[in-house]
Amino acid sequence: MFQIKLLTRNLVIILFGFSGIVVNINSYSVVAQTEASEPLAIPQNDPLLPPNNINRELSPLEKKRIKTEIETLEIEANSQLEQGQQKEAFNIWFRQLRLYRAISLSEEIIALGRVGEIAWQNNRGQELKVITQRLDSIYQEQKTNNNVTAKLLNILGTSAQQTRNLDNAIAIYNTLLTQARQADNIQLEQQYLETIGKLYLDKFDYSQAANIYEELLTFNSGDITTTATEEYLSNLIDIYRYNKQPQKEIIVKKQLIDYYQAQEDNQKIGKLKVSLGDDYQTLGEIELAIESYQEAIMLGQSFQQIALTSETLAKLGRLYQRQEQYTLAIATYQQLLDVQKQAYNSYGVMNAYDRLGRVYLILEDYEQAFTAFTQGLEIAQSLNYQVGYFTDLIDQVEMKIK
Repeated sequence: MFQIKLLTRNLVIILFGFSGIVVNINSYSVVAQTEASEPLAIPQNDPLLPPNNINRELSPLEKKRIKTEIETLEIEANSQLEQGQQKEAFNIWFRQLRLYRAISLSEEIIALGRVGEIAWQNNRGQELKVITQRLDSIYQEQKTNNNVTAKLLNILGTSAQQTRNLDNAIAIYNTLLTQARQADNIQLEQQYLETIGKLYLDKFDYSQAANIYEELLTFNSGDITTTATEEYLSNLIDIYRYNKQPQKEIIVKKQLIDYYQAQEDNQKIGKLKVSLGDDYQTLGEIELAIESYQEAIMLGQSFQQIALTSETLAKLGRLYQRQEQYTLAIATYQQLLDVQKQAYNSYGVMNAYDRLGRVYLILEDYEQAFTAFTQGLEIAQSLNYQVGYFTDLIDQVEMKIK
């Protein structure tokens, strides 16, 4: 009887032990499933961290061990990424992020931004989504607890930029901008406006970007570096071009020309003059377009900018031709021919002869057209390029002469 009771007792103990194992297996299964679906959203079991049900401050020794492990994990993750094992690399980075979460909120945010940028660069959409959700969760938690400091907002803003969460980044920097204005901190206000302007450009939201850069230009020139002034004006020119606002573009280009004149940077003025001429043509203001092109040509010649001079002469010649001012067109193309010869640009010389011949054809001056095309053919033969083109033109002219 005693043996039967002992056997029964042992069976109960064994069965109880098995049930415990089943419970533990189920528990680990639940954790594993949760980690796979929400790897950063819940407290994680890690051999370097206390169990989840123990809430206490980590000791200096524990933190030191964790930081050492973080450095090791960084090396391992980068190695996996270099080998093309992206999934494995991000699994390692996610453990690293959980360890950062245990030791420092600011370090976690910085690490989230860094790993998120890698995810974006490698088209890892799911990992990027997990990281941006964690960053948003941190922001909301800190707002709820009234712990949103300027330092926290700055690192959150940087991480939002790195993870390409541009709307969040703009919202964060707008908050910082409001704080800077309330504190009457002009330097920080300018800094945050610059950041917001770049974010709107990254979003291709040119209307909002224009508002920002227009506001930046209202700052006293003594508070803005010369590089910043050039950047603001250049960005506005690009924005107005994208928005197809040539009149506003012209206004800002004139401001940039004034800026370059103050800096005595004459070489950049010529390109802007050409660009202004293009804008005036778009608006149908032909006389102003001609004036701008002529000013650009003078600058190009003064500073021996052969490419600029050639480009502008070609544009001016075409404009005269469209306006049926053929005498001026011929004079301009002759000038272009001289510039190309001085530059020993055979292709340029050949094209200049072609332009001249075409104008002479319009004027029915076939002798001059024949001469221009023949000279163009000589260059074409030396280059072994467009020989047939010039030969056909000469044949057409000869038929007219006969």
